[in-house]
Amino acid sequence: MQKYNIPVEAALEVIGGKWKVVILCHLILGTRRTGELKRLMPGITQKMLTQQLRELEEDGMITRFIYNQVPPKVEYSLTKYGQSLKDILDSLCTWGEKHIERKYENKFDVLKESILNEHIQVSPRIINMDESTEIKKYNIPVEAALEVIGGKWKVVILCHLILGTRRTGELKRLMPGITQKMLTQQLRELEEDGMITRFIYNQVPPKVEYSLTKYGQSLKDILDWLCAWGGRHIERNYENKFDMVKESILNEHMKKIQNEAEDLYIE
Repeated sequence: MQKYNIPVEAALEVIGGKWKVVILCHLILGTRRTGELKRLMPGITQKMLTQQLRELEEDGMITRFIYNQVPPKVEYSLTKYGQSLKDILDSLCTWGEKHIERKYENKFDVLKESILNEHIQVSPRIINMDESTEIKKYNIPVEAALEVIGGKWKVVILCHLILGTRRTGELKRLMPGITQKMLTQQLRELEEDGMITRFIYNQVPPKVEYSLTKYGQSLKDILDWLCAWGGRHIERNYENKFDMVKESILNEHMKKIQNEAEDLYIE
């Protein structure tokens, strides 16, 4: 059986990547047809959308209803299990909105109008942009959050840094599946986004330490909730999570967090 280094890895198996969180955010408001989702996510290909929906369905996050008609009509909605992520998804959207404001000052210049943005209290407004402007426009704020913490490794790195400063070598040992090149790249990107800070000691051999910035610490609750949800996901699939999760100081910390996360309880 696979063993996870920390529970958040199990959560990322379910909602990791570029699109799954976005799909789930759109389904928070209710049932959507495949065509509606495609229009709401113009950057995704039909093939990728179909694949992501299939995987979310296999993981029990969404359900599919096929109408017996011609042409075929297919609708997707969140299951009760998928709805257990609602608070986390809402928090990610809120954090993404704040990140947009921090980076671009005026969120209305980069955020498209949508029903979902009204749901997360982003006031709709017509966007007037100079055609020469290269500022990126987001369909929903969570896309901005995923630019910062998306992918396989960044959330894991941030979870390890929740407990304090780590050296590069320590992070590599805590994340045996990551290559040194990838670790260096992910740390550099997190530093560029203001999430972590690097301190280089003037010694031989060189010693480099990383820690969360105040801005990085603003994600602590979301990271804790993701870890707690991942722990419950492991219990749901494997019954005894201790057979699946390696022992670590972080996991001891997460046991306390998970015991307090009753609002994330998964039946």
